[in-house]
Amino acid sequence: MAGLQKSYRWSITGVNIVELDNQNRIVNGVITDINGHYVFEVKDINHDIQISYIGYNNQTFKVNSRTIIDIVLEEKTETLKKLEL
Repeated sequence: MAGLQKSYRWSITGVNIVELDNQNRIVNGVITDINGHYVFEVKDINHDIQISYIGYNNQTFKVNSRTIIDIVLEEKTETLKKLEL
């Protein structure tokens, strides 16, 4: 499995890419490199790939027989109700 991760503007280093089994347990994972790339061996093509990063919506994809999944992260659009310093 390989791919390229981007936000709308740039690549982000350290995005979590994990493989989840049928019980949603993590069986494999990596983080994106400085250019937003990731590569790892999928244990089972029936598993899901989950992408997560702070400030962005989590995304889950079916692997099926794909060998490349490119990702565009979507920013979370929640607002703070109160901020204390």
